Amino acid sequence: MLFIYIIYITFLKTSSNDNVTEKPFEEIMLNKEMAKPNLDTTQQKVAQLELARQTPSIIKNTEEKVNNLIKTQPQDLELKIVASDKSWIRVVVDEKDNNEFILTNGMTKVLNADKQYFLHIGNSGAVKLFLNNKELEFSKELNRVRKLIVKKDGIEYLRRPSTN
Repeated sequence: MLFIYIIYITFLKTSSNDNVTEKPFEEIMLNKEMAKPNLDTTQQKVAQLELARQTPSIIKNTEEKVNNLIKTQPQDLELKIVASDKSWIRVVVDEKDNNEFILTNGMTKVLNADKQYFLHIGNSGAVKLFLNNKELEFSKELNRVRKLIVKKDGIEYLRRPSTN
């Protein structure tokens, strides 16, 4: 019995004190610079200082590039949907982003696009549409489904083909 207990303690029991700590990126990069062969101590220190000096500017430059990229992609159309009652809505933005949601009384949804919105509204009488903060007048009726395309120059209605 003692033999089994010793085997258990030695091989099977795991220690609960195992902590894994992650090293910061800068520390890893500094250690990498220090490990370069053929550098004397002075060169290693210069490399460490240079890397430490450049790190904030590298981060700042990356943030600036991301912000500039976002700013250079303006979206011309802002559609705001305001609900006065419960309504199911599907919106396809610029023929690629498909959004489906339910709005209830008092809820608002704002979407941005470059060219157009395809709207499938389950209860068209329960919503108001605002394009770039101007209310759009469209044919709507409580509990009536409407399909339409909203572009910068107005609304285009989509109708089902007749079955006759």
